[in-house]
Amino acid sequence: MLRDDAHKIAEAINERVGSDAADAGKAVTATVAASETRPSTVPIGAGRPTFVQFQIQISDGTRLANLDLGQAELLLDKLEPGCVADHVFDAIRGQDVPIADTRPRR
Repeated sequence: MLRDDAHKIAEAINERVGSDAADAGKAVTATVAASETRPSTVPIGAGRPTFVQFQIQISDGTRLANLDLGQAELLLDKLEPGCVADHVFDAIRGQDVPIADTRPRR
């Protein structure tokens, strides 16, 4: 169920960001990332559960932000149809989510 929610949110963000941003060479994409963890110890006789955490990764080729599902839903509420990359990342900064610079270093 969470996986489906994550994909719906990512699709909605992708639909909301504008083609104007893509035309300007700064296309924003939202993708789903999943990470799995297992506890190092479990009670005797219990199986080892796997915990899966879903995040939405927002990228424009030079910046990357990882949002949990709640943060991604808040972002979606703040985005106007056709918004550009700078507006998307300003809204992400407004949630105090770190944004990584993904430009290659020289």
